[in-house]
Parts: sequence; structure tokens; C-alpha cells
Amino acid sequence: MLARARRAVARVRTQAERAAGRGTAPGPASVARRVALRLGARQDGEALRLDVMLRPGTDVRGMWLRSPDTGAWWPLPAPSVRLLHDRPGAPVLVHAEVDLAEAVRTAGVAAGQESTLHLYLDVEHDVATGSPEADDIPLMLMPELTARPGGRSLARYRLRVGKAQRSDVGSFHEVHVDGTLVVPYISRGGYVTLAVGRAANPFGDVYVRRISVADGRLQLSGLLLTRHGELQHAELLLKGRTSVLGHATGGEDEDWGESLRE
Repeated sequence: MLARARRAVARVRTQAERAAGRGTAPGPASVARRVALRLGARQDGEALRLDVMLRPGTDVRGMWLRSPDTGAWWPLPAPSVRLLHDRPGAPVLVHAEVDLAEAVRTAGVAAGQESTLHLYLDVEHDVATGSPEADDIPLMLMPELTARPGGRSLARYRLRVGKAQRSDVGSFHEVHVDGTLVVPYISRGGYVTLAVGRAANPFGDVYVRRISVADGRLQLSGLLLTRHGELQHAELLLKGRTSVLGHATGGEDEDWGESLRE
């Protein structure tokens, strides 16, 4: 019982550290959380519209597609990315529009082929020379560190779109480009991803915002989010556990469950 309680406390502590931005291993995810403040993503037909808020002082040089399978890069046209707000000391708001048909043709994915495409922003900003943040830059893709006077360095690298401190994602749906299926979705790691020539894996996540018990009835309210498509059916599964206290032998925990159809 004591060991189980300790494990539960450790899980809660880890979750709290992650929520506060601590306890994250060095690397791209750590950099993304520091630089990407907010992500808004929605789909309008064959257009994927992205609003990315970056920390103050960040400059955006362009947007790229990358194949994680081959490592190949393709630049998206300059009009795809534009700065909406870039005031000194204020967060930088970037609006990007990705034409899914153009993205597939740019990457050269032929009909019948399967591929995965990632989206990246080409960014640069100042870092303190020798700081933990500067140490993370070489772990990014296409990194450059240029020394500047006053103990500062100019960092330039490609930042994968996603993993923001806050994300507001609309509903995505599949489209067909020259007979090829294209499905935008948010990956398990929190990044915007394009599945080409294949369907994205089914995914759902439940956020319970309110739990109450009244007149012998358990009531839950919240959100059920999917990566893409529309929810057609849901069941509520109640799972309980009975534990045997003391030192009796053979008293292992017993799990039970019941599916309630809604």
C-alpha cells in the first residue's frame, strides 16, 4: 500500500512539473515549449490555417515541409507565412496557410504512395551564450549559432509546428488530391502532421471538467476530442477495484467493470 501511494505521488509530481514547464528533457520539445506560446489550427477545405504565437524577439524566415522517412526538405511559397503582430517586447503572431494539394505536389508524393509530412518554421532569436537554452540549439534541425557581442548569440533553426504551451485545434477532415488521400492531424507528441496516402490512426481523448453525484446518479461533463472526423458512438466504462487489507494470502486485487451505453 505504501509503495503504491509513493508511486501515485511521484506521478502527480511529474505531471505538475510538466505543466509548469520543468522536468522536460533537453531537446526539440524543450525548445518548442519555450518558443511556441500558442497554436491555433483549423481546416477550411484543402487549406490548413495555422496561427502561431511565438515569444518576443523571434523572427520567422519561412516555412518548410519535411519527410521524416527520407529527411528531405521542401520550402513552401513565401506568401504561405506572414507576420500579423511584431511589436518590440510583444509576442510575435504568425499566420500560415498550407494548401494541402500544393503541399502534396511539392513533396512529390505520387498516387498509391504513402508518406508522412511534418511542418516547420524557420526561426531565429537571441540566446545567452553558454546558457542551457543555447545548449539545446544544436539538438534542433538545421541549427546555426552565431556569436554576438555582449555574451549573446543568434540562434537559427527549424521549429516543428506544434507542442505549444496552449493549443486550440479545430476539426480536421480528409481530402483527396489527384486521387491521393491527405489527412491533417495532431500527433501524439502534439505536432501538426500530414498523413498522405493513408488514414491517420483513430484517436480520442476525454477531458472531464465537472463530476457530480445527485439523487443516486453520477454526472460527468466535459469534452471528447478526436484528431479528425466526427464522433458516431460512445460508451461509458466504469472500472472499480476492491482491495483486501491485511496480510491474508491469496487476496489479490479484483477488477470489475461494466459498460454503460449512452
